[in-house]
Amino acid sequence: MERWEGAPVVVYGGEGEVIPPPSSGHLKFTNASTFTSTRATATGHLISIPPDSQTAIPARLKAETLALVKRIMPSMLSDNRTVDYWRLCWDSITPTQDQLITRHPDPRLANLYLAVGGSFHSWKFLPIIGEYVVNVLEGRGNGKEMDERWGWKKKGWGAGKGKKGAHEKVVPTRELADLEERVKL
Repeated sequence: MERWEGAPVVVYGGEGEVIPPPSSGHLKFTNASTFTSTRATATGHLISIPPDSQTAIPARLKAETLALVKRIMPSMLSDNRTVDYWRLCWDSITPTQDQLITRHPDPRLANLYLAVGGSFHSWKFLPIIGEYVVNVLEGRGNGKEMDERWGWKKKGWGAGKGKKGAHEKVVPTRELADLEERVKL
């Protein structure tokens, strides 16, 4: 592991990253492969929710990740090295890939505020996002541009107006269930 301690973060296009070991000693490979985990609610609405386990990784997804790492950085997995720990990191995505930092628009839910929608890039706002959330909670807002960008969107908002997300190539097109092995009884 010492070999990789001083290594830089390696970003392989829009496919993922290799992140050197922090104090935990774990070398981290990310795979930007995305999917939804759609379930029906009691009312019949379809929503995507995190899987029950972050560590139950479908064999197909593991194979895709290993193939990606072997192609980009073959020495990482040479000498019969294996991955010791796997984990799914769940991230919610909004249609415009902007965060949603707003009060719920339904008057019946007037006390519900939302600060969600990581969309694969909101991690970079963690050191400062609290200030913007507090502005919304206290009714001050964050200026016209940010309030519109981070506000609740009406159906069809941005359609045909060039409103695209930061990472539209990674918008989920697959279902987690389709990556899992089926067992025939």
